[in-house]
Amino acid sequence: MPSSLIRPLLSLSLLPLLLAAAFTPKASAQEWELDGWRPVTLPIRWENFVSVDGTMPFASLDGEAWYWTTVTIPRGFPAEGAVLEMASIDDADEVFLNGIKVGGQGGMTAAGPSAYNQPRSYSIPPHAIRAGEINEILIRVFDSGGGGGVTPHNSAGTKIMAGGYTMELGGLWLLRAGAFDPTPSLRPGLRKFHEAATAAFLEAGREEAQMPGRVGQIVIGAEVPLSESGALHTLWYQRPASRWTEALPVGNGRLGAMVFGGTDSERIQLNEDSVWAGGPQPREREVADGALDAARSLFFRGSVIEGQQKMQDEFLSERWIRSHQTLGDLTLDGPSIITAEGYVRELDTRSGLATTQWQSGETTWTRTIFASVPDQVLVVHLSADGPDSIDHALRLDRPGLDRALAAGEAERVVNLGGRMLGYRGRASNPGHPGVRFSADAALRGGRQVRQIGDGVHVHGGKEITILLAGSTDYDRHPAYTSEDPAKKNIATLAAAQKHSYQELLERHLQAHREQADRCQLHLPSTQQASKPTDERLSEYRLGANDPSLAALYFHFGRYLLMASSQPGTMPSNLQGLWNDHIEAPWNADYHININMQMNYWPAEVTSLSECHLPMADFVENLSENGAVTARELYGARGWVAHHTSDAWHFTAPTGRTVWGLWPMGGAWATRHLYEHYLYTLDEGFLSERAWPVMLSASQFFLDYLTEHPDTGQLVSGPSSSPENRFRTRDGQVADTSMGTAMDHQIIWDLFTNLLHSAEVLGREENATVIAVRDARTRLAPPQIGMDGRLLEWNEAYEEVEPGHRHISHLYGLHPGAQFTFAQTPELLEAARASLTNRLANGGGHTGWSRAWIINFYARLRSGEAAGDNLRALLTKSTLPNLFDDHPPFQIDGNFGGTAAMAEMILQSHEAVKRRDGTRIPQVVLLPAIPDSWPEGKVRGLRARGGLGVDLAWRDGQVIWMKLQNDHGRAISVVGPGLGELVPAEGNSVLSAMKIRDTKDSAKPDRITLPAMDQPYNVVLAQGT
Repeated sequence: MPSSLIRPLLSLSLLPLLLAAAFTPKASAQEWELDGWRPVTLPIRWENFVSVDGTMPFASLDGEAWYWTTVTIPRGFPAEGAVLEMASIDDADEVFLNGIKVGGQGGMTAAGPSAYNQPRSYSIPPHAIRAGEINEILIRVFDSGGGGGVTPHNSAGTKIMAGGYTMELGGLWLLRAGAFDPTPSLRPGLRKFHEAATAAFLEAGREEAQMPGRVGQIVIGAEVPLSESGALHTLWYQRPASRWTEALPVGNGRLGAMVFGGTDSERIQLNEDSVWAGGPQPREREVADGALDAARSLFFRGSVIEGQQKMQDEFLSERWIRSHQTLGDLTLDGPSIITAEGYVRELDTRSGLATTQWQSGETTWTRTIFASVPDQVLVVHLSADGPDSIDHALRLDRPGLDRALAAGEAERVVNLGGRMLGYRGRASNPGHPGVRFSADAALRGGRQVRQIGDGVHVHGGKEITILLAGSTDYDRHPAYTSEDPAKKNIATLAAAQKHSYQELLERHLQAHREQADRCQLHLPSTQQASKPTDERLSEYRLGANDPSLAALYFHFGRYLLMASSQPGTMPSNLQGLWNDHIEAPWNADYHININMQMNYWPAEVTSLSECHLPMADFVENLSENGAVTARELYGARGWVAHHTSDAWHFTAPTGRTVWGLWPMGGAWATRHLYEHYLYTLDEGFLSERAWPVMLSASQFFLDYLTEHPDTGQLVSGPSSSPENRFRTRDGQVADTSMGTAMDHQIIWDLFTNLLHSAEVLGREENATVIAVRDARTRLAPPQIGMDGRLLEWNEAYEEVEPGHRHISHLYGLHPGAQFTFAQTPELLEAARASLTNRLANGGGHTGWSRAWIINFYARLRSGEAAGDNLRALLTKSTLPNLFDDHPPFQIDGNFGGTAAMAEMILQSHEAVKRRDGTRIPQVVLLPAIPDSWPEGKVRGLRARGGLGVDLAWRDGQVIWMKLQNDHGRAISVVGPGLGELVPAEGNSVLSAMKIRDTKDSAKPDRITLPAMDQPYNVVLAQGT
């Protein structure tokens, strides 16, 4: 961001103290007015505007009125190609920039033509722009009746755009009723009045009052590029998908689809989250008495291979193929298209709409697809704008359905009278029959419908709407029932058909945007942002400068979590929700040795806390089966789960020891329930849901840990370090040992979380808590090898794969919080050395592994390394539709990469002690910003301790922020450029702050938010 945008802020930091007394909620109406001008925020209908004093000063305004504001346009701002948007205006307008008319629509009299509620977009003549100076905007509005003014519009903003920059104009303006002569220069007093009103509005917690064009409202990067869809939020392409990994996903958490965007033939591949083969079956082996102790004795005396083989023979069960499966395909075949001009297909992550549009002859065809959370249906809408009409065939199918039909195991349904079609069947892998499912579609629109083969043909009219429902008889979740799935679908479709297409769309948009708009990231935009997504990605691989591609990836990651995990659904699996297989890679199951956990790393920090709840549901179900596994395999109390599970929540170890013999999956998963508490401070959730699973998991490890015969320390095992291998002293390849580093870091983490929870809940005298407190002190600590690296196993074995994808022994760095700058700097450096060595030997070659590496470097506060690895994630492990490439596709890398970007901007895993000995969360701002992000802005990040964070930065320094302390508890905030902030004098609620000279301060970059729950709007003074 050019420095000229920063300088006007210098005076703002003094305004709260200077002007708050003059503009308080008790001020008289005269004090809110200057020569007829009064403050109003844009965009909003002026009759609905409520002032800080509680009045509605423009409720009866009709006829002519004028808006005024100023904008500092930076030096270097492109004069050519500049556009001014003013959202919608009711009814007519004339817009002036620096006295030069740049546009207008409608008539400025009651009898004139109306341009009612239409978006305004005007090209700005180059000579009207005064770069490096304050620019004046005047808008004349004429309202012909009722309310009027500048109002929001879903396809136009309130901003000035040019050359990849967007300056937001929404905020506090001045409004004057009646005629006004704009020719003379406005008095400086009007500007001071505007600044004073802005300060007062901010002090009253009205964030929308940020002065137009200033930092805090500036959008770094192109909000609406040449794609007409938004470089920061929209994936778009100029040709249909030719393969599945080019198609675009939609989902409502339970029901999903992959949209290919064909013209004369469209494939929409369908998923429902409970379409699983298999069923609940006991998986535990019958273990002989003393088998575990015998295996441990072998390891302790150095017989590693023998001990490993004994565990394989005694403890590991067979690996079964019981996969999550596709629901099927909806195909829509239309008239043959000879040419499709102007073709665009896109996915707007803010609206959740997958749209395909093209022109054939004189007809523009538009297909819009979304998965509705409120109505639990997939909606497909096709419209023809032009002389052509609907002439399309509709069919539902599924791999293997014809074979199942022949065997009497499935059926098709076509109901012309009800305009419905569908099929019923059963998910199955060989030897593992699973749920019964049903897919049903209802058709609206079109004049004629007739059956053709297994589908229907629709003819006539200008639009059709297809509503699709899918369900199963899965009942292992409170929100799912064993009721006949066809009956469920019929009821769902009947409810949805009570709404028009427009109503369904609006209900979807309202629900989707409520979540999508909570968190937004803006990064610098270049001309690359105007290109189709696949071209951006290809050119990025060749070295193109495209920082905002990372912002698109961030928003896409949040979108995927919203689309694959909603309250009451099953959790996001290895492919999220989207899977076109009957036998998916790794069953598309729930790998809990990192993959499922990584899926939920972005949930809390990016303001999708409710999307985290399916993970909590899953962990609670695991704990029930895990109690059986703990008792029968290990003779222990509590519960345990190993490296993977499925829809039936099995917890026994399966397959080979290298991946299966790892009883830490459940313990790691409990961190997610504890994290939900840390972010929300919901003590009811902590007490009723998190505490029981953490307490029971801790009981298992109290029984499972054993004393090392040589050191007397408590060690775990035998177990693996997930999927990695080492070479024993006699040259044999092994994968199992006692006391692996990751085991102990997860156990330390579990015990620590339980102890902190006991403090919160007042349960410190609980017998298990007392035992955990003692066991944690005896737990074998992390070890550093002679070469300065952390040891992964119990001794310095030679690594068989020094570039292995799992970097398990750094769990204490991330996602754990055992290694910190304040408490364990030597372990941080050992972790850094381990990471450097892993990468030097080819590590990070899978998408999810690379995403984890970015998180590691963010925790190490190495911005350049984090940025380099983020680039590697996008260039080496990202598919054309931005799905993560393991390979093949796994969704965890998308979620891990999204979380990593948040981690680069904000961290809150550490706590600090105050003088009274109490611990409070410490929020670190901009810990790992790379040089490739010279400026940026984020809204809606969350920090542990219940803090909401909005901030903007430039050259690595915080230049604006808003902090919302939701729960009124003290929180420490540190970051570059903060200075020391103290309450403005006379401001008892501490909602506004000012800078104090910090030259003599020992910690100039730290502030402590008092225990208040008001928002803190802070403008930070920067040197000139």
